[in-house]
Amino acid sequence: MRPNRSRVCITNTLPQSANAGNKHQLVYLMDGKGRIKLNNKDYDVNTGAGIYLDPSEIASIEASGGALKLFVLVVPKIPK
Repeated sequence: MRPNRSRVCITNTLPQSANAGNKHQLVYLMDGKGRIKLNNKDYDVNTGAGIYLDPSEIASIEASGGALKLFVLVVPKIPK
């Protein structure tokens, strides 16, 4: 039997009306375990892991054998 897997893609590509590519994100894994793909590398993650995405980065998160509970914080890019 194949494990139940779900995948979430987290991207900073937003609609033009939302200032595409102008947001920073912090993703915190509140519960579960899985794998994060960032910059073409896979990282095994468990509860308590977190990643930061700058406005140009994209990550995908895949659950391993269950559900993931994520907290995603999105903040505007700080003007120079």
